[in-house]
Amino acid sequence: MKHTASANVSSKSSSNGERPVAYVMCVDNAEYPVSLEVGKVYPVLRGASKGFLRIIDESGEDYVFGATRFVKIQVPPRGRRVLSGAS
Repeated sequence: MKHTASANVSSKSSSNGERPVAYVMCVDNAEYPVSLEVGKVYPVLRGASKGFLRIIDESGEDYVFGATRFVKIQVPPRGRRVLSGAS
C-alpha cells in the first residue's frame, strides 16, 4: 500500500545500517492503520523536511509521515540498543 501523503525514501535501515537519530511514539494512525500502530515506538531517520519525520513503518520500509502523528520520547542507552536490534 503506497502512502498518498508521504514519500517512499526507498531504503531499509536494517540493510543500509542507518542509525536512528531519535525515537517517537505514534499517537495518530488515521489514514495509515496498516502502516502505523498507535502506542508503538518507531525509529526516526535523517532526511525529512521540516514538519515531517522519516520512520521505518510496519512494512519495514522508511516513509515520511507528518510529525504531528508522533510524540518524541527519551530512550536510555540500553533501550536504544534493544530498539535498534543490537545486543
